[in-house]
Amino acid sequence: MANHDDDVQSSIDHLDAAIDRMSDVAINLLHKAMHEADPKQSPSAKAEKLVTRARRSAEKARHLLATIDLGDDQ
Repeated sequence: MANHDDDVQSSIDHLDAAIDRMSDVAINLLHKAMHEADPKQSPSAKAEKLVTRARRSAEKARHLLATIDLGDDQ
């Protein structure tokens, strides 16, 4: 069972890292959008929205994985 627990924890750790990275990417895209002619309609702003949606999905996946209880049922 410990191997499955390790696999789940490893997946959570990878998602945490991806979530952090996507947050950084979204912030960078927002900064870039602020310097474009039409910030709200710029390609950077549109990309930021997609990255934010992806980050939220990863957060949901992380939450689901964190609720897994493999227990010691044998």
